Amino acid sequence: MIADAHCHFFSSRFLELLSQPIPDLPAEGRAVVVASKLGWSDSGNPAALAATWIAELDRHFVSRAALIASIPGDEASVA
Repeated sequence: MIADAHCHFFSSRFLELLSQPIPDLPAEGRAVVVASKLGWSDSGNPAALAATWIAELDRHFVSRAALIASIPGDEASVA
């Protein structure tokens, strides 16, 4: 059994919250713009993010992973 110690799949909500102080970003669709600037894909809704987690963990035979919200206000993405 493999247990992952540290991994990140950032939610759209995470990107929205983290980028709030950055000027010149749109009020709507902010996560898509930030993800694009970083060369990432926007994770979409929490269900899509969960599917990404499942596929990636399965691909690497990771049996368990502890999930935490990376920023206050993003708990729903983890749940």
